[in-house]
Amino acid sequence: MSSGTGIVGIVAAKVGANVFLSDSHKYPECLELCQQNVNINEVNENIKAIIPLSWGLFDKQIVELPAFDFIISSDCFYDQKDFEDIVSTVSFVIDKHQTKRTIFYTTYQERYSDWSIECLLNQWKLKCDYISLDRFEADSDSIGGHNLSVRHTIRLIKISKNDLNE
Repeated sequence: MSSGTGIVGIVAAKVGANVFLSDSHKYPECLELCQQNVNINEVNENIKAIIPLSWGLFDKQIVELPAFDFIISSDCFYDQKDFEDIVSTVSFVIDKHQTKRTIFYTTYQERYSDWSIECLLNQWKLKCDYISLDRFEADSDSIGGHNLSVRHTIRLIKISKNDLNE
């Protein structure tokens, strides 16, 4: 639930998606930056709200969110201390509107072999599907013209409800 500069949401809004941007309530300057970037990119019509939301904080803001088709983030799993807050929040949003099948897409950089979200996904009855990056470029060592680090594996993942656990 961290928009940072808002680029992912702005791109989605540019192609016609209705978007909610969020960042931690601890960083109001990020929310202001998102608003500035929305204004600069002239996507105000498709940005439904810019709101303070923090992973693992289940306050009025998150409870009142409407149903979503997708939650999209980039590299939110960078600090292991936040993993459970992220997964529990995603699970809450997915479960909140049971008639809507919300899917969470994110990139995930494997920084350490002993850091994993698999146990948390099982705990929260979620599943993870890996999306091959080969679909994006013929040269799998490069994404968007930038070489990937040989020390870290970057994955595009799709997290959704685990139908086996329902």
